[in-house]
Order: sequence, then structure tokens, then C-alpha cells
Amino acid sequence: MSATDQPQPEWPPGPLWILRVATVFLFAARGFLYLTNHGPLSVFFWNQDWLEVGVFRFLGLDWETYAANSEVVILSTQKSMGWLFISAAAVACFVSPTRNRWASGVVLGGAVFLIPYWLLAWVETDYRLPMFLEHFLQWMTPLLLVGYGRLPRMLWCGLAWLAVSCTFVGHGHYAIGLGVPVTNDYINLCIAILHCNADTAKTLLAWVGWVDLALPVLILLPWLRVPALGYMALWGVMTAIARIVGHWTPAEDYYGLHPWLAEAIVRLPHGLVPLTLLVLLVASRKSVKGWKKIRVWKNPRKADECGPVGSRTAG
Repeated sequence: MSATDQPQPEWPPGPLWILRVATVFLFAARGFLYLTNHGPLSVFFWNQDWLEVGVFRFLGLDWETYAANSEVVILSTQKSMGWLFISAAAVACFVSPTRNRWASGVVLGGAVFLIPYWLLAWVETDYRLPMFLEHFLQWMTPLLLVGYGRLPRMLWCGLAWLAVSCTFVGHGHYAIGLGVPVTNDYINLCIAILHCNADTAKTLLAWVGWVDLALPVLILLPWLRVPALGYMALWGVMTAIARIVGHWTPAEDYYGLHPWLAEAIVRLPHGLVPLTLLVLLVASRKSVKGWKKIRVWKNPRKADECGPVGSRTAG
């Protein structure tokens, strides 16, 4: 039997639903942040180095006058983008590789408008590479949803691996302080959650950071892929929830917690996308060999479970 005559792997529905949920969370939380004036657009609109010449040339305004009157434009633009994200969240559950192309179009539009947030968050940190890498997965999540069942299986798996790898490498750099300072936010989160001192928090963050840097390699090794993806899924969700645990203040009736709740929800894809890969891996193994024959630690020379290019898709 030739390679072209071999049966192609199914695209199971489980990973599709996880991606749908991840995309809904991402867009809904990002939309809420924009609607409550927690967007980054002021980084662009109030960047004097970028805009001063254009403001004077095209608007005939000096910078002080422009800065004093531009807040209304910033807030209205943010709210418009916020409603676009809410709309994308509302239709993300209808994305399917075989139907509802309109839903895919709306989600792709939302992904386009995630790019300014991604880039402006990077600019706000003085172009630090770890921040650029950390937010890459958030931008890729809706693209992975739209591509599920449409792209060749190996290509889709490669893009998902790249997205989760970038985010965990970014996390690792910040946790270790590799090329960037260890932020007080990370240390304070660790102290608030574990009730440890600052030195212990720094040591724990360093260990976790080195593991994060190793994970992109570990998930390429067939005999370590399942535990590595399981760790990434668990740790990604835990670090998202840590935004809530580290910032709630019961003594103040949880005042001011709502942006941190949204910040936690928007980061849930950091764990849900690795979970998608894990479920796809297990489902692929189960369909070929049966659940009882799955081997995690043995037989490292087994073929890649992402398998050959898929032609059949989940509904």
C-alpha cells in the first residue's frame, strides 16, 4: 500500500471544543478589558517620538494640544475594539472546519485586532523579547481554532508547538531573570500564594523558569510528550489563576479584582492549548492502538503521533 493509499487520521472533536472554549475566554476577557479602559492603545496614541511630526503635519496641532484632546479618540477606539472582541467570542463556538465559514471570518478579524495589543504590550516593556514571546500564544489561539481540521496535521501541530513554546520560553526568561529583571509581580504572586519569603520565592521561580525553558524540547521527545504536555496544561492554568489569588483583598470586599479576573481568563489559553495538544495526542494513539497500549515512558522510536497529513475533519 502506498503512502497516499494509507488511511488518514481523524481530527477528533475533543480538541476542537477545547480550542473553542479557549478562544471564547480569550476574546471575552480581552473585550471586557478594552471596554473597561484597560487597553494599551495610549502607548501608541501618546507616543511623542512616533506621532509628533505627523500630528503637526496632518492635523496642524502641537503635541500638547493633541495630547490634551486625544483621550476621547483613544477611549472610543478601545470600546469599538472591545465590542469586536465580544462579537468574536460570541461566534467562536460556531467555528468548524466543515461549515460556518462566516464564524471563522469573524474570529480571524478578532485575531487581526489582537495584533496591536500584542505589539504595544511589547513596546511598553521597552521591546523586551520575553514579553513578545509570552503573548504570541494568545494571538495564535484563534488561528489554531480556525486552522483545526483545515491545515495539514503536521503543519497544525508544528504551529501549536511553536505557539506554546514561545509562551513558556517567555515565562522562563521572566522567572529566571534571563536578560530581563525578575519582576516584583512574579515575586509578590509567589509570596502571596505560597506564604514564603522573597528569597524562597526567587529560588522557586528560578527552578520553574528552567523547566519552562526545557519544555519545548521535552515535548519533541515521544516518550516524554504526554507528561510534558500535561505539566504545561496544568501550569498554564495555575499561572493564569494566580492573577486572582495574588491580587484579591477580602478586607476590601475584593474591590478592584475585576481586571485581574479578566487577566486570569485571558491567560487560560496558556494551559488550554497544551491541553488541546495532549487530547489530540491521546485520541490519535487511542484510535490507532487502543487506550491500553499507550506507552508514555517506553519505545521512544515510535512514530510521531501527530501522524501523516489529515484529510478528514471533526464537525
